[in-house]
Amino acid sequence: MRAFVFALCSLLSLSAQGLRYHAKLWFRGAQAPVEGRFIVDTTEPTRSHNRVQRARMGSWIIRPVAGEDRAAEALVLARAPSLLFLSTVVPQALPTRVRVKLGSRSCAFWGLRMPPNLVASVALAEVAPHLLALLDLTAQPSGGELERVEVHLESFSGLSSSAPPQDGTALLGTLETWARGQKAEPSNGVTVLR
Repeated sequence: MRAFVFALCSLLSLSAQGLRYHAKLWFRGAQAPVEGRFIVDTTEPTRSHNRVQRARMGSWIIRPVAGEDRAAEALVLARAPSLLFLSTVVPQALPTRVRVKLGSRSCAFWGLRMPPNLVASVALAEVAPHLLALLDLTAQPSGGELERVEVHLESFSGLSSSAPPQDGTALLGTLETWARGQKAEPSNGVTVLR
């Protein structure tokens, strides 16, 4: 019986692991935004069978939060991979002296340089040493089906792996696309669990 309780507690703690986001998407011509919540977690890098093990990057998993509207959840989950940032420091990231509180943790606050001609604001938090995660995104793309986008980090309970995802800078490409007034394409190589 104790083994069962321990296994259940371990499973529950695993399911709570990751970055929990709340997203609002305003589609052009729609009366109200589509809202959804999801959890982002990292995966361990795959190991090769080579004698020399080179440094590799992992990936990320996006999970829905139970109890959300299924139709809204599908729309949000389809766009989530292109709206996220989880990477080591990039040249566009700007450090500040400000710290933010995420749960019981105090994290360094970073800004992000925006491409010209884009009305947007992006804030990043250093969730692990040299690992930045999206804290807040507010944008008004000039083209495509989205009129306004908001993504906010609600809570953070650690990551399964400290290795940054291979496609962790997908948001940078999306911002560039929006600045050119085009529709952002979904990112490839991301696992979405339903």
